[in-house]
Amino acid sequence: STAVNGQGNIMPASGDFMKDRTITVLANPAYGWQFDHWEGALSGGQNPTDVIMNSDKNITAYFAVSNGSTTPTETSAFMTYTNSSMGFSISVPASWITMAMGGIAVFVSDSMTCIGSSVNIIATETSGLSLQSMHDAALTVAHTFSGSTLISDQETTVDGVPAIEVIYSWGSEENDIQTMQCYLTKGGMDWVITSTSSPDCWYIDIGTFNTMINSFHVLD
Repeated sequence: STAVNGQGNIMPASGDFMKDRTITVLANPAYGWQFDHWEGALSGGQNPTDVIMNSDKNITAYFAVSNGSTTPTETSAFMTYTNSSMGFSISVPASWITMAMGGIAVFVSDSMTCIGSSVNIIATETSGLSLQSMHDAALTVAHTFSGSTLISDQETTVDGVPAIEVIYSWGSEENDIQTMQCYLTKGGMDWVITSTSSPDCWYIDIGTFNTMINSFHVLD
């Protein structure tokens, strides 16, 4: 189990894992906060860090109010990430870490400024939804969250097929989150690529997300 002291969250927050599997754990501070240290089954201030699941673990992440702010710098170096088991490749910032959680590909920024930035990819067997139905579903999700504001929704093309891209913000004034999602169907699978970021990283993450979307490729 996991817990937090202060404002932030832990990824993954919980789960069932194979015995002796090594799991990468990330403490994700809320806007205006910074990670301080671990307690419980982890100690010290390394973030992200690894834990060996040789027994049930109780982990607490401690966050402190940030004493200052820094200006994010744009990521320029990208690398190609290939996930053969899920059947796709995509370009990700070279400085990002990758994690696998339940078969879902997850990319998380290791920048101390934009540590709240993440992208995850989910693939499910195609439901046969039309592009319009996917569009409607995307807007429904966007309006589900409390205080959500739709920023944009548009039809686009990803990996040679029609796709829907939706951007919206949600949350409170103290801890707004921007979410960017892309929906497409290819290779017999429905793909949902989701990016989330904190307010101080929005203008960087839009560009990063578009770079990733434009490079997304379903393997033959």
